[in-house]
Amino acid sequence: MSINVAMAIIFGVVIINITNVVYKYFRSIELANIEIKKFLYGIHSRRNLYNLTAREFEEWTALFLRKIGYEEVFVTSITSDGGKDIVCKNNGQKIYVECKKFMYQELAELLNYNGENVSAVNVGREIVQKLVGAMVGDGVHKGIIITTSSFNKNALEYIEKLPKEYQIELIDGKTLCKRYEEIISEEFGISKPIPFVDLVKNFHINLPKRK
Repeated sequence: MSINVAMAIIFGVVIINITNVVYKYFRSIELANIEIKKFLYGIHSRRNLYNLTAREFEEWTALFLRKIGYEEVFVTSITSDGGKDIVCKNNGQKIYVECKKFMYQELAELLNYNGENVSAVNVGREIVQKLVGAMVGDGVHKGIIITTSSFNKNALEYIEKLPKEYQIELIDGKTLCKRYEEIISEEFGISKPIPFVDLVKNFHINLPKRK
């Protein structure tokens, strides 16, 4: 093999490696932008969260958890979640998260006013028990329940009586939206949630077709 051929091969390998590095760099930026769009997409009120499907709400919540500092966040399988929707870590501690996209009181009142017969649904004791059961079975000591609605008295009383080694954090719809607004204000420099039409216009979002 001549020196020129060898040099050409080496040069080709170097170019390929550089190309791969550049591609990965710009791909990481693209994926980050996609994540930002997903996080911002259409969410400018509590009602927008409720309008997501249950699975979309879980995925949005996973992004929310990453934004507030949780690590190794992933959404569990739809068919076999084992009593938790999301698994994540905080300072090395494994955490189970349950997401509940429920009708909340203010929206129920509005819909009833408009002639639709609906009722608010709060997170009750059964949902908390299911999460705690998954935690105990897997040796996990911290859990979070996140909902668009709120928590009823039975759920709160059950949590108060849990052994101290098991901690359950509750995030209701109002708290969730407030923390979301704080994130987009601090991280993206947005003083208030972006109106849906501006999201579509400025971020070039392709809206999914609803069935």
